[in-house]
Amino acid sequence: MKRHPKPVRIEIDRKKCDLCGACSGVCPKNVINIVHNSISIDFTDCILCILCIDICPFRAIKVFYPAENAA
Repeated sequence: MKRHPKPVRIEIDRKKCDLCGACSGVCPKNVINIVHNSISIDFTDCILCILCIDICPFRAIKVFYPAENAA
């Protein structure tokens, strides 16, 4: 079984996000915040566990992995 590399970053597609809060509810580090009808991620403490991606019903969170054949 092939293991996937650890993600290098995640991004929220604000056009798809409806601020439902599912991602912030599942985040083990509580780094996803919804304030004043806006969502943000504090990447200082984010552990890139990608639980938020799995739970998002709108597929509004994208994950980026390192280039497979990066030098």
